[in-house]
Amino acid sequence: MSTEPLFVYGTLLFPEVLEAVADQRPRLEPAVLPGYARRGLRERVYPAIVPRSGEQVAGRLVHGLDDRGRERIDRFEGDLYRRLRVEVRVGDARLLAFAYVLHPDRTGELLEASWDPEAFQLAHGPAYLERCRVFGRTGAW
Repeated sequence: MSTEPLFVYGTLLFPEVLEAVADQRPRLEPAVLPGYARRGLRERVYPAIVPRSGEQVAGRLVHGLDDRGRERIDRFEGDLYRRLRVEVRVGDARLLAFAYVLHPDRTGELLEASWDPEAFQLAHGPAYLERCRVFGRTGAW
């Protein structure tokens, strides 16, 4: 099992979504990812992050996922993203973590608009959570 945490910034920010997908209840910690921007995606309700100088993304570090939980999240994220090592800030400390970054071949799907977690939750939260519970039971969308 890798001990590096996972930086989440989109729908996995919501503990109930993370638990449904990973089938675990990991520890969460606020963190910031400098040098990246969170944007919406065309025809999707969830976001992606891309490198952007001068920007930063607020999110959470997920600690304590076992290999099975990581594999489930890899499957959930699919080929739209690449899991990369990034450096995040937690208070004054800098830590290495993994994050799912939009695959460079998919940047045409990126919107200019930022993605707002609260707006997502209001507009799509319950229905999206139910889809994630189905994914958690079946491993498929």
